[in-house]
Amino acid sequence: MAAPIRQGFSIRIKNPPWRDLVIWDLKLAGPNGAPQISVSCSSGDGQARFPEMVFAVERVGVEMKMAPLSLRREESSLVEHCALELCGKWMTLKGIEQAHLYFAEVWDRQLLDRGYWEAFVRERKENWVKSLG
Repeated sequence: MAAPIRQGFSIRIKNPPWRDLVIWDLKLAGPNGAPQISVSCSSGDGQARFPEMVFAVERVGVEMKMAPLSLRREESSLVEHCALELCGKWMTLKGIEQAHLYFAEVWDRQLLDRGYWEAFVRERKENWVKSLG
């Protein structure tokens, strides 16, 4: 189901009764020039996007590697950065990066348990059938 990342992409996965999952290209370069993407849960009105994680996405062989750059949790509007660009060089704060990796693993499991993958596949199939006319 995965395809090369197209610049400017945006994906919204609707999965009632849960909030929409929104994944989009920030059109910014991360470490090694990798594209930055945002992954967030949206209330559907375009306002609330919590939690939100920003990742740098790189292809490693046939797999895609997502390295966390920042996290904004539900309970706070503060952004926690685990990677920062300073004077053209990227610095990683390893302790915060480990906490963000753990958060991403737990969140990923929750999204899978709530059926977001199935909702994505179902939506892709429906759009493909509609495109056939």
